[in-house]
Amino acid sequence: MKLLCFADKKSVPRHYFMHSVDMVIAADDENHKSALASLINALYELDKVAIIRYCYRNDAAPKLACLIPHIGSSYECMWMNILPTVEDIRDYQFTSLKESTAQQQKVVGDFIDALDLMKVEEDDDETESLKISKTFNPTLQYYY
Repeated sequence: MKLLCFADKKSVPRHYFMHSVDMVIAADDENHKSALASLINALYELDKVAIIRYCYRNDAAPKLACLIPHIGSSYECMWMNILPTVEDIRDYQFTSLKESTAQQQKVVGDFIDALDLMKVEEDDDETESLKISKTFNPTLQYYY
């Protein structure tokens, strides 16, 4: 991890974040904890973020990331978000959509109504179509 610069928090919009968020904390050493805590507090007070170059392994491609300071009730950390580079940004131009007709809106509305699986008539009685006890759920299969 190499610190490149500091930037205003407003200059890094949230929609730039590309992957999941990682938590950055200090190693289990009082000097490291004190140094990181000082940096976190300074960035937090100035409303800044740190822009870093990050490699998670020696043979991995470097990534551009943003460290956002966070001060919780019982801990201090930085949230690391990967930022896009020039190769990651694609600017596609699309033609504007045509205005939909009343018939198209009716067809789409009927289609959405047909997707409702909560109530299905069985023997003149409305019942739930997808009962959890009778539906295959991969998450539950993993645990049971």
